Amino acid sequence: MVASHAERLAALKRPGKPLLVLITTPSSPILDNRARAQLVAGLAVVDYVCDEPQGLAAQISLDQEHAERLTQLIEHVHARQRATS
Repeated sequence: MVASHAERLAALKRPGKPLLVLITTPSSPILDNRARAQLVAGLAVVDYVCDEPQGLAAQISLDQEHAERLTQLIEHVHARQRATS
């Protein structure tokens, strides 16, 4: 989890509505599922955490959003490097 994930989850939280976060297993996890679930559960905006169950699809993928932001950052850095060269 990165800071932008916590910020995004906070933005998704609606007053009076529970926020369920599904934990997925990345290709090379640093933490196991339980540790990742505990980390997410520690966020005040999160009401429920579970492993991604069969048949239940996530509405929002923070991993996908993170990958897109990383790509944009890399492109931005490369563009600035080209501009100063």
